Amino acid sequence: MHDNRLITLLTNLRLPLILGVIFVHSDILLYLPQADSTLPVFCNFMKIWKMLISLCVPAFFFISGYLFFRSGLPSGHEFLQKLKRRWRSLIIPYIVWNLLGLIAVWIKTLPFLASDFPQYQGLFKSVGTVLAGFYEMPHAPYPYDFPLWFLRDLILIVLCTPILTLLFKVFRRFTPLIFLALPLFFPDLPGLLSQPLFYFVLGSTVSLYDFRLESLYTKPGVTTLLFAISLTVSLFYSDPLIGIVRTVLGILWLISMAAHISLLRINESGFLNQAIFFIFACHGLYATVITKFSLYIYSPVDNSLKAFGAYFSIFLINVVLTLMIYLVCRRLFPRLTSLLTGGRRGFTPE
Repeated sequence: MHDNRLITLLTNLRLPLILGVIFVHSDILLYLPQADSTLPVFCNFMKIWKMLISLCVPAFFFISGYLFFRSGLPSGHEFLQKLKRRWRSLIIPYIVWNLLGLIAVWIKTLPFLASDFPQYQGLFKSVGTVLAGFYEMPHAPYPYDFPLWFLRDLILIVLCTPILTLLFKVFRRFTPLIFLALPLFFPDLPGLLSQPLFYFVLGSTVSLYDFRLESLYTKPGVTTLLFAISLTVSLFYSDPLIGIVRTVLGILWLISMAAHISLLRINESGFLNQAIFFIFACHGLYATVITKFSLYIYSPVDNSLKAFGAYFSIFLINVVLTLMIYLVCRRLFPRLTSLLTGGRRGFTPE
C-alpha cells in the first residue's frame, strides 16, 4: 500500500525539478568557448551545479515509473485505459507544442536570426525532413520544441509497458539490472534504451515492490553525506557507472530533502500546479534566443561575477516570461491552454 504522503511529495517535486530544467537550458558556457581560462570561479561553480541540476530529468523518469505502476502490474484492459488517457495528456500536447516549435524554428531561419542559428539552414528542404523533426531534428537528438525529448521518450516508454510488465513477472525486483547493463555495456544505444528507461524501471520497481522511500524522511543527513561523496568522486573520475550511482543517490537525496523542508505539506496553488507543464514546454521555444541575445548585449567574457549575474538573470527572464505567457493564454484562450497542458495538472503518467 502506497503512502499518500509520498505521492504528494513526489507530485510537489515537479515544480522545483522544472525550475532545475530551466537552469539547464540557461547555460551560458555553451556560448563562451574560452570560459575555462577567463571565468575560472564561475566554471568551477558550474561543474558542481550541473551535477545537481542534471538530477532533474532522471528524477522525472523515476517519478513517472513510480506513479505509473503504483496500482500494480496493469492487465491488458487497464493498459488500454491508461493509453487512452495518455492520448490527451501526453500525445496531443506533444504534437501541438512541436507545431509551435516548428514555427519558432522557421522564424530562426529568417534573415535577421539566421546567422545565429546556422544549424537550422536546409531544414525545410523536404516534407520528410520537416515531419522527421517532430521526433528528432537532423542536427540534434530532440524535436522542434527541444525540452519535449523527455515527453517523446516517456510516450515511447509508456507504449513499451506491456513488455516491462512481462519482464517484471519474470525478473521481479531485479528487472532494473537489465536496464542498468544496457547503458554500461552498450553506450552507443539510442537515448531511450539507455538511462531514461533505467530510471523509469527503477521507479517502477520501487513502487511495485514497496521499497520504503518513506524511511528517507528522517535521514536527510545520511542521504546528503552519501550524495556529497558521490559528487566528490565524480569530480575526479568520469565513469558511466559512477554517474548512475551519483544520480540514484541524488534522487534519494532530493526525496529526503523535499520531506525535510516540508515540501510534503505544501498545498500548491491552482495557478502553479496547472502551470507546471506549460512552463516546461513553452520555455523551449525561445530559451536559446534569450540566452544568445542576453550575451550579445551583456557578455561576461572576463568577469565571473558578471557571469553569475548573466546566468541567473537569463533563468529569471525565462521563468517570468513563461509565466506571463501562461497568464495571458489562460485568460484569453482557456481552451487552447487546456489543450496545451493536456487538461492535466502535471505531466507524469499518473
